[in-house]
Amino acid sequence: MKKFLDNYLKRRTRKSEDVRKSYTEEEIKSEIANSVKKIREDLNLSQVQFAERVGVHRSTISKIESRDLNVSLTTLNSIADKCGYDFAFTLKKREDLEINGLQSSQEMI
Repeated sequence: MKKFLDNYLKRRTRKSEDVRKSYTEEEIKSEIANSVKKIREDLNLSQVQFAERVGVHRSTISKIESRDLNVSLTTLNSIADKCGYDFAFTLKKREDLEINGLQSSQEMI
């Protein structure tokens, strides 16, 4: 299934820059969701308990973990701080990617 999705995305990426951007945004949301969920699970807290600890509504935690929310850097920093983690992000130039014979560069958050 993963190979099918990868091939599908490659075909779609050739057709539309917006699809590639959207895929990259989903990767970022996924990484954030996984990180927040891992912190919560490492602390052995339910979503309700975790939300109370970090000072947000439970639905906010649920939306972050399910990739349904574009969470702010301020909120991520607050979550990290209140859970004893350091918050850091990096902007770096990706390696040049060859897509359909064209070179493109991307930045990653």
